[in-house]
Amino acid sequence: KAAWIAAQLRQAGKSVDLMPTPKKRVANSFKHADVSGARRMVFVAPDEIDIGVVRIKDLRLPRDNEGNAVQVDVPLNALDTVDELISKAAAKL
Repeated sequence: KAAWIAAQLRQAGKSVDLMPTPKKRVANSFKHADVSGARRMVFVAPDEIDIGVVRIKDLRLPRDNEGNAVQVDVPLNALDTVDELISKAAAKL
């Protein structure tokens, strides 16, 4: 499923670095994303996939007062709207 999601994002004009083997700790995945200069991180988790979404976290926008990054659940059939969804979520901070 991750490869299909990456292909959809690429088709929408996004640059995608696919990490097919997840790191054992989520912190290591964030470190990999940061070192590679990623703007966003897509979580392809079974629970989200089961309901037809992926969670996308913005790694570069300012965080809210509690230190939380902007993140949105994006429907699998609307991956091309990620920029709009992130912008709307960021405006609410």
